[in-house]
Amino acid sequence: MAKIKNESKRVKSENDQYLSEIDDIKARINEIKEKGIEVQNQNDQYRAQNEKLRNEIELLKSKNLQLTLENETAKQESENHNSANNEGNNTTNTNNKQEIGRYSSLRHKKSSAPDPKMEKYKDKVKDLKADNENKQSLIQRMNEQIKVQTDTIASLKKQNADLQSKTESLSKQRSESLELYQKVTDEASNLRSKLTSLQAELDMRNEENDSVNNLKEQNKKLKKKLASLKQENLVLTTKNKELDTKFTVYKNNQLKAELPPTSSLHRLQQSQNTSTNNSIDPQSQIYSPATAPTNYTASLNTAAGAPSPSIVSPLPSPAPVKKIDTENPDNTESKINKEIKSSSQSKRRIESKESNYSDASSASSASMNESALALLVKKIDLLTSHVNQDSEKKSQQIEVLSNQIVSLSQTHKSLSQQVKELKSQIDKDPDEALAQFDYIPTNSGSNMSELDYSNPVGREDDDELDDVDDDDDEDDEILPNFDDVDDDDDDDDDDLDD
Repeated sequence: MAKIKNESKRVKSENDQYLSEIDDIKARINEIKEKGIEVQNQNDQYRAQNEKLRNEIELLKSKNLQLTLENETAKQESENHNSANNEGNNTTNTNNKQEIGRYSSLRHKKSSAPDPKMEKYKDKVKDLKADNENKQSLIQRMNEQIKVQTDTIASLKKQNADLQSKTESLSKQRSESLELYQKVTDEASNLRSKLTSLQAELDMRNEENDSVNNLKEQNKKLKKKLASLKQENLVLTTKNKELDTKFTVYKNNQLKAELPPTSSLHRLQQSQNTSTNNSIDPQSQIYSPATAPTNYTASLNTAAGAPSPSIVSPLPSPAPVKKIDTENPDNTESKINKEIKSSSQSKRRIESKESNYSDASSASSASMNESALALLVKKIDLLTSHVNQDSEKKSQQIEVLSNQIVSLSQTHKSLSQQVKELKSQIDKDPDEALAQFDYIPTNSGSNMSELDYSNPVGREDDDELDDVDDDDDEDDEILPNFDDVDDDDDDDDDDLDD
C-alpha cells in the first residue's frame, strides 16, 4: 500500500512537471501567435501603403493621360493648320508663296523658340515618369517583402498545425496514461481490499485452527480422564461386588448365629456334615465362617480383574453370640425378624451409598461415551481439513494477487518511461521543438485567436488524481466482510454444538 501511494505521488509530481512544460509550450505558442499578429499588422500596413501608392500612380496616370491628350490636340491643331496652309498653297501657289515663306519662317521661329507651357508639361511628365518608376520599384520591393512575409506566415501556420497535432497526440497519450493510472489505482484499491479481507479471513481461519487444536488437546485430556474414570469405575465395581459378597456372608452368619439349634437350617447342616463324614462342630462352623467367604471374595476379585488383593478390605468381625430363649420360641422368632430387618436396613444404607457413588461415576462416564467422542474427533478432523484447504486456497489467491500487483507496477513503470521520453522531446531547443512538436494553432492572424486555452490540458485530470488519492484513503478504512464463510463449516459448528 505504501509503495502504491509513493508511486501515485511520484506520478502526480511528474504530471505537475508535464503541466509546467505544457504551460511553457503554450507561452511559446503565444509568442509565435504575437509574432504572427505583428507580421499581419505589418502586412496590413504594407497593403495600405501599396494601395496609397497605387492611388497616386492612378492619379499620375490620369494626369499623364490628360497631358498626352492636350499634346495630341496641339499636334492636331498644328497638323490642321499645316494642312490648311498646304491647301492654300496648292490652290494659290503663285499668290501665296510669300505667305508660305512667312509661315515657314514663323514656324521655324516657333520651333526654335519653345513654348514654356509645353516645356513645363514635358518636365512634369518626366518627373511623373521618374516618380512612377520609383514607385514601381518600391511596389516591387514591397511585393517581394509581402511574398517573404506570406511565406513565413505559411511556414508558421504549418509549424502551428504540426504543434497542434502533436499536442493533441500528447493530450491523447496523457489521457490514456491517466486512464491506465486510474485503472491501476482502482485495481490496487480492489487488491488492497481483497488482501485485507483475505488477511482477516486468514486470521479467522487461524483462530479456528487454534480453537480446533485446543479442542484436540481437550479431547486428549478427556480421553485420559475417561480412561482413568473407567479404571476407577472398574475398581469400584469390583469393590462393590466384594462388599455385596461380604454383606451376604455377614448376613448369613448373623442368621445362623441367631437361629435356634432345633431349626431346619441346623438340621440341614448336620445332615450335610454326616453325609460328607465331616466331624466339624456345627457351632464352630456357624461362628467361624471367615475362611470360606474369604476364598470366595478372593475368587470374585480375581474373576472381576481386581488390581491387587490389598484393595480388599478385611471381613467384619462376627456379631457376639446371643443366648437363645428356648422356652419362648415366639420371642426368638420376633428377635430374628428384628435382626433381619436391621440387617436389611444396614444393607440398604450401604447399597444407597454405593449406588450414589456408582451413579456419579456412571453419569460421568455416560456424558462422555465413546461414540460421542469418536464423532467429536471426526468433526474436529473434518474442520481441520476444511481450515487447511481454505488456508491453501487463500494463500494461492494472495500469490495471484501479488503477481497481478507486480504486472501492474511494471505497466506503470513503462508508462512513466514513455512520459519521460516525451518530456525529453519537449526539453529540446525551441527551433527543434517547433520543427518536431505537433502543437501549433491551425490558423494565423485573426484566426489564431480562436484557440481556447481556458481549460489547460491536465487540470481536470489533477483533480481526478486528488479524488483517486481520497478514494485510496477511504479504501484503507474499509473493513473486511466475512459473509463468504462456507456453509459446511457452519454445519460442522452446529454438529459440534449438538
